[in-house]
Amino acid sequence: MAAASLLLRMLAHGEFRKKRILIADPLAFSGQEKTWCFWEKGDGYFESLVERRWTKAWFHTPGFSRELSLHPYRYKMLRSTALYGHALEMLNSHPNVKIIRSEVSRIENSEGINRIFLQNGESYESPILFSSIPAREEKKEGHFYLLQHFRGWFVKTAENVFDKNSATLMDFRISQGDDCRFVYVLPSGPDEALVEYTVFSEKLLSDSEYEEELSQYMRALSPGGYEVKQKEAGVIPMYSESFPVSQIPGFIHLGTSGGMTKASTGYTFMKVQKHSESIVKSLLEGKIPDEKTLKISPRYFWFDRVLLRVLAEKIMMGRDVFSNLFRKNPPERVFRFLDEESEPLEELKIMNSVPAHKFIIPGIRELLRGLH
Repeated sequence: MAAASLLLRMLAHGEFRKKRILIADPLAFSGQEKTWCFWEKGDGYFESLVERRWTKAWFHTPGFSRELSLHPYRYKMLRSTALYGHALEMLNSHPNVKIIRSEVSRIENSEGINRIFLQNGESYESPILFSSIPAREEKKEGHFYLLQHFRGWFVKTAENVFDKNSATLMDFRISQGDDCRFVYVLPSGPDEALVEYTVFSEKLLSDSEYEEELSQYMRALSPGGYEVKQKEAGVIPMYSESFPVSQIPGFIHLGTSGGMTKASTGYTFMKVQKHSESIVKSLLEGKIPDEKTLKISPRYFWFDRVLLRVLAEKIMMGRDVFSNLFRKNPPERVFRFLDEESEPLEELKIMNSVPAHKFIIPGIRELLRGLH
C-alpha cells in the first residue's frame, strides 16, 4: 500500500516519467486482499477508489451507546484490489517502471549508491531506495510490543439488520478477556457488511477463537441467519519502540517499517499518505528526502507510548479508555488528536477525559525514558 501510494503520486508528475523506477517485490500489488479504513475531510487523493463512505458511526460499551456525527469527516473504506488494480493500470502506461517479482536478499550502500541483491540472482543500484521490508530486531527490555490482530467476515444476512448509512466504529459489548477487544461493522447495504473482530494484546488467538467470537456476535446480530461471503485477517504492530531511522542518504523506509503505523491505534493509511506527499515534495524540490525529518513528532509519540503502557500493564482497560474519549469529546476532536493535527488546548481536553491518576505515573515514566 505504501509503495503504491508513493509511486502513483510520483507518476502524476511528468518529472518522474523520465526516471527509471524498479519495483522488487514477490507479490507486487497482489496477494491477500486487504481492507483499509480511515477518516478524512472532503475528497482525498484516492477518492475515486473508495468503496464506501459513512457520515455517522456508532460507539458502544456495556453502559454507553451513541451514534456519532462524524462531520466534517467521513469514515471511508478502500479495498486493496482497487488500489492495486489502479497501480498496475498506471504502470502499464509507463514503460520507465519495471516490476521484478523476486524477494530482496540483501541491501548494501557504498559511496552514496544503494545496491539491492535479489534472490533470483540479479542486482541493481540507485541513489534513492524506498524499502518497506520489516526490520528484524530483538525486542528491548522496558518497551511494550502489543499487536492489533483481527479477523473479518464479509457477511450477507437473511434479514435486514444493518443501517448502510451508519458504521459501527467500536463495539465493546463483547467479552474482553483481560485485553482490549471490540468489533467494528461496516455495512454496504441493509443485509451486507464487513464485521471485524479486533484484539489488542501481546499474543495472537487461535483460528478457532476468532471464528467463535465472530459467530457469537453474528448470531446475536442476525438471529435469522447469515452467510460468510469472504474472510480477511491481519496483524498490525503497536510498539512503544521507535522504528529504526536509516542513517544512509537516500535510503527511506516506507509504511509500517517507516513508523507510519500509529502505535496507539494501528491506523496506517492516512499517515502513509502524508508521508508520500512529503517525499514527493522533497523530490520535486531536487532534494533527497531526509528520513529523520519525516518521522512522528516526539509529542505524539509520547502520547502513544503512554497509552501503550497503560494497556500493556493493565492499568486501565482499553474499553474504558476509548469510552472516556468518545463520551467526553466530540468525534472531530478525537480524530484530529489521532491524526496528530490537534492544538495544545485540544490535547489538554483529551487528557482531561481520562482519569488522571491512571495516566500520570505512566506519563512520567515515558517522559523520563524519552530523555535517555
